[in-house]
Amino acid sequence: MKPKIKIKEKIKWSYALFIGFLFLWMIHFSSFILIDIYRDFYICPYTNGMYFITAFVITYTIMYFVVESKNVIINQIKYKTSGLTEKNINDLYEKIEAYLKLKEPYIDPKFSISKLSEELKVPTKHISQAINSKFDSNFNDYVNKYRLEKSKELLKHNSREKLTISEIYYMVGFNSKSTFNILFKKTHGMTPTQFRKEFASGV
Repeated sequence: MKPKIKIKEKIKWSYALFIGFLFLWMIHFSSFILIDIYRDFYICPYTNGMYFITAFVITYTIMYFVVESKNVIINQIKYKTSGLTEKNINDLYEKIEAYLKLKEPYIDPKFSISKLSEELKVPTKHISQAINSKFDSNFNDYVNKYRLEKSKELLKHNSREKLTISEIYYMVGFNSKSTFNILFKKTHGMTPTQFRKEFASGV
């Protein structure tokens, strides 16, 4: 299971995207200004359309950049007094990963960050910081990633439908079939039923 790209990386790419679109827009705008000058400032519908499209893309990019920057600032303030170094965070994240892979506590629908804190003897805020820093997400999303991976294993091993979808989603820790279906499709691009059929057809 690979962590998501960190927020700082996303901001770097957003900034590069913004600069790129701004540069292209300036070239495009300048070229049409010259054309319009020679046409007595007549602006054709195509020109207007391109202006609106480029303006929309630039505005969207700026908004994304601002929102992500705000998230970084909030996280920095939130964890400013935690006292964890980068090494502490890395070590704790590895400890969390090892525990979840070995014990599979996430199959309990009531599994929470508080329970994980008790098991690892680590404050919940430190666990939250480690997951947010390395996985770029919250505890629930992080745990659901494990549940979805576990469900994939069960769907593959039971491709002949020995277990129902309802049995599988409950076995991996989900309380709702609709939530399971939505998250599974969002992550894997197909529903659990479609995944099972596709895997079975390839066996």
